[in-house]
Amino acid sequence: ATYGVEGLINAWPLDEAYIDYVVGNDSAGIINDVKNFPVINEAVLLGANEAGSETNVATGFHAIEFLLWGQDLSQTGPGARPFTDFVVGKGVNAARRSTYLTVVTNLLAKNVATVKAAWDPKVATSYGATFAAQDVNVALTKVFKGMSSLLTDELAGERMYVGYESKSQEDEHSCFSDNTHIDIIENVQGVVNVWNGVYGRTQGASIKSLVDPATAKRVDRALASALAGAQALPNPFDSLLIADDESEERKVFLDTILTIQDAGTSVKSAAESVGLELPVE
Repeated sequence: ATYGVEGLINAWPLDEAYIDYVVGNDSAGIINDVKNFPVINEAVLLGANEAGSETNVATGFHAIEFLLWGQDLSQTGPGARPFTDFVVGKGVNAARRSTYLTVVTNLLAKNVATVKAAWDPKVATSYGATFAAQDVNVALTKVFKGMSSLLTDELAGERMYVGYESKSQEDEHSCFSDNTHIDIIENVQGVVNVWNGVYGRTQGASIKSLVDPATAKRVDRALASALAGAQALPNPFDSLLIADDESEERKVFLDTILTIQDAGTSVKSAAESVGLELPVE
């Protein structure tokens, strides 16, 4: 169930024209397609999400982001959707747009609550209880794999290097709000939290304590470098995508990508140091 809602929560990239108007097509999207989508409700958006294409994203964080900010047509700032888009009598299909925003936001809250409930260890049939009850090495392999693949494949690869290569704002993770630099920082911070067993005021057993001190220090240094690199990225992220190849910005961008990849490799090495073999996808 938890994996099933992932595509409803964080699907990306998103084709803006699948949801609403875009430059050059004022009648684009579900919001403006009254004939095929006479009603906008939860069932309709669930059925529309990723229908026919992975980029036909109708739900989740990025759908909400696009509805709030609109297309990012600037190289120096986020999208600038006018508030009148949601004012009846001012924006075309304003009432439908407001309905869409309400429905998709409520749906996101519901799906996030589903994930939270799935990790409740007090419920015997929950994913959390099942996870804790499985063989310890199987569980640890999943934890190490999640940490390593997030850094190496998802973050450094899909969310950063693809944009580095394409130089397209369309490949920026949170392009509408220009929140990408924060996304990157928090992705790395999430791995740091798991490694140390610390989240805010909550503390628990750490993955770090399972490995030898020398390996732990290497991972500490690698994660610290990755986090520092992420925190040093400029805002807006667009500036890194469009900069000249020989510019300092592009060098910083690539160096940060490689530093984050190195952190993922260090986590993988830590897993191997305790006899775990991470699966290759």
